[in-house]
Amino acid sequence: MTERSAALLALALSAALFTPALADPFASAPMQIAQGESELDFWNGIKDSKKAEDYQAYLDKYPDGNFADLAKLRVKKYAPAPAPAATPAPAEPAVDPQQADIAYWNSIKASTKAEDYKAYLEKYPNGEFVDLAKLRVEKYGAPAPAQAPTEPPAAPEPKAAEPAAVEPAPAQPPAAAPAPAQAPTFEAKDATVYAKNGGQVRSEPDSKAALVTKLKTNTEVHATGLSSDGKWWRVEVAGQSGYMHRTVVSAQPVVLAPSSQKSAPEAAAAPTGPDEEVCPAASQVAANDRVAACERLVVKAGDDTAKLTALGNLAVSLSMARRYDEAIRKYEQAAALAPRDATIYYDIGLVRLDQRRFKEAYSAFEKAATIDNKNPDIVFQRGVAVMGFGDVEKARLEVKRALLTKDDAGYYEKLGEIEIARGDLDSAKTALERGRKADSSRQSLILAAVNYFTGDLDQAGAQATASLGAPTAPLWSALAKKAKGDAAGAAAALEAGRSAAGDAWPGPVFDALSGGLSLAQARAAAKSKDANTQFEQLCALNFFAGEWAYLAGDKDAARAALQAALDTRAYWTLEFAAAKARLANMGG
Repeated sequence: MTERSAALLALALSAALFTPALADPFASAPMQIAQGESELDFWNGIKDSKKAEDYQAYLDKYPDGNFADLAKLRVKKYAPAPAPAATPAPAEPAVDPQQADIAYWNSIKASTKAEDYKAYLEKYPNGEFVDLAKLRVEKYGAPAPAQAPTEPPAAPEPKAAEPAAVEPAPAQPPAAAPAPAQAPTFEAKDATVYAKNGGQVRSEPDSKAALVTKLKTNTEVHATGLSSDGKWWRVEVAGQSGYMHRTVVSAQPVVLAPSSQKSAPEAAAAPTGPDEEVCPAASQVAANDRVAACERLVVKAGDDTAKLTALGNLAVSLSMARRYDEAIRKYEQAAALAPRDATIYYDIGLVRLDQRRFKEAYSAFEKAATIDNKNPDIVFQRGVAVMGFGDVEKARLEVKRALLTKDDAGYYEKLGEIEIARGDLDSAKTALERGRKADSSRQSLILAAVNYFTGDLDQAGAQATASLGAPTAPLWSALAKKAKGDAAGAAAALEAGRSAAGDAWPGPVFDALSGGLSLAQARAAAKSKDANTQFEQLCALNFFAGEWAYLAGDKDAARAALQAALDTRAYWTLEFAAAKARLANMGG
């Protein structure tokens, strides 16, 4: 993943060609950049805040802004809770429920008494180790009492609450008077539930509230609270709070109907082997089928060793299915069984890198390094995480430290990208040459970029051509050809890339460079509901537009667009490093 992100950095040129083809599209660039910069700067200034008033200030200034939906959620998330004193539950959350669960489990996991595991199930019916506890209840001779307790949190509880409304008049009015303006109170929970029936997640506990997202059936969801009337679960999805009605939540994975509900391609790809063959990442089955097989192996695991292996495979499968938060939770369960296993924390870090959650990735790699401080891969990936939140010098130090014990072409490739971001083209060239000695057959867009900025345009073009599976490879190829004075070849590369992109990104970038869209129109097309995706797309668009203007001899438009690329703060992208390199070496 990091190689893929890194792989777009280079083709920036060392010989400027003056082609006036895009003079008009960039004429309005400074105005557009100023407008985009103002909102981005405002958001970047508050995005880590935990104060509702900061997000309300953003909404007041940008009611229809790019991050309005996210700001509204955070206003609700960080607003002072009006009724914490009305319920006794808020007194307990001072203790982390998950840590309490893990501590309790660690205190009994060596026991051979069924009663100990029965007590765990009664105390934590939705705990992290429910499956293992059930197995041990059966193993050590007592009948498993946990099947009934695991279901009430999602469905039976609400049904019991409604008849009770007739008798206890004092207790019922709060739940019976859910006026639209009055939000229900929530009892703190720390449970895992599963999406069903469309899995709608809403911004408020109201069926008319804005829809945040829809989850596939059996998507694992972390529930943090249950409304007093039992109708709404408060959940965390992709790091954001939301609410799910009880009708779209199940306490246990839903048993799906036979293949009649699946499409023909899915049915054809259905696994035919035993779970032990379907679960591993190397198996050639659909991602969610692999997940299902791994889940069954976790339930069947007879001891901690088998459980640990099954959880690891399940986490990998969830990550490959892009169910990242679920993968993290499984890795955390594995870490509770093997707290001194550095590879678990390393794998958590890799998932966080895929999520672009770089500080959390760094923390995971730090934890791994405290356990195994001689593993160069941990040090290298820690450097990648540091680069993700913009500390270029520390990233350089980490990658160089990894190279002290491992002569790896991928390490040199990343070092070359970092040196370009620093504007040190000589050091980038040195890294490139050492990487070539380590693996002369290696090909990537990062290498194309390093070659481009260090003046080897033929190698840059060859690397871009060899990387045509990457969406922006034709853009780098077009830059290399334009830098060499091959205007026709550059135009052909843009046309081929545009055809391959179809309706997907980076189609608007090709249109902007070829004159089909103005830069302002292309920027509008770069908007995305996901903030990181939007920053990545704007960074790429502004870099390529700036470099194209630079090659055309319009340095003013080039500076404006390149600065707009840096203003996105998409530090983890190749284009961000490329924009820094061009600005540092543009001259007057």
